[in-house]
Amino acid sequence: MRIIPISKIDAKAICGTLTQTSKMPCKSISLPTESCVTGFRMAQIEGSICHSCYANKGFYRTYETAIKPAQFARLDAVMQATENPENASLWVSGMVSLIGQDKYFRWHDSGDLQGLSHLELIASVCHSYTEDNAFDKTISNVIK
Repeated sequence: MRIIPISKIDAKAICGTLTQTSKMPCKSISLPTESCVTGFRMAQIEGSICHSCYANKGFYRTYETAIKPAQFARLDAVMQATENPENASLWVSGMVSLIGQDKYFRWHDSGDLQGLSHLELIASVCHSYTEDNAFDKTISNVIK
């Protein structure tokens, strides 16, 4: 996928804003836990790994009125990208712009993959950071 240089302002309009978690030294992207394809159902089962999901309590719950709208906006951006190749290219380019030259990035501090096409989008973002990609050789060490 061809990466289009996009400003961070435009990238935020396309992808939504990124998050900064307290437990990780990096930016992250979060989606609403309600959108977890399997996890949302598992959360209803006492004793399952998703039943006591950390993303449904703590700061996520305290600041829910600010966090949830942003998560749903990100989810909408992902869904649009999975449904249309032009949107996919913009989303991947936007994520590359937002991650920038950061050494680390966390996918899904909340929420999960929406399916194979979502995973393919993430793989395209990661691929843009490999040595074989001509987009920006200066960030080729990010995911080594």
